[in-house]
Amino acid sequence: MIIGEKFYKLCEKLEIGKWEFNFLKREFILSFEEVHKLDDLKIVFNGENGGFVLGNSHDYGGIHLIQLDVDRKIVKYAGEMEGFEYLSSPIKSELQKKEFLEINKLTPEIDDLKELIIPKNCNLIDTRNIKVPVILVSIYEQFIFNKKSSIKNIEKIIEIEKKY
Repeated sequence: MIIGEKFYKLCEKLEIGKWEFNFLKREFILSFEEVHKLDDLKIVFNGENGGFVLGNSHDYGGIHLIQLDVDRKIVKYAGEMEGFEYLSSPIKSELQKKEFLEINKLTPEIDDLKELIIPKNCNLIDTRNIKVPVILVSIYEQFIFNKKSSIKNIEKIIEIEKKY
């Protein structure tokens, strides 16, 4: 499945959004009113403060990310993540980003989700049972941890977030 495919098909069905081309890239953009149409469907989740995301794997359409572009007064499609990945809160320093990169480089072996214990102080973004889930991310840089690193290092990730 192509990244964003389910999201683009939904937007086409709702007759919202458009592709915009410029010299550097092409991107899919939505107006604020069009995002309200998605929100009315109860498929948009607030991810501006990050959290552990539950939901579709990439094989089942993933979880779609949108981001406000304040300067252009639009919302742009920012990519796709999958369930059991951790979305950080906005990154506050280069040192924090470096620590996140180090954790994400580790590719621990995990048998299955039995190893996952979600701490009580962990923010959850539960998009399960939503066919085409969408998360609004922050206008500031956030970090997405791969699934294995998220599952194995969730407590360490939360600890680092609190530190900054």
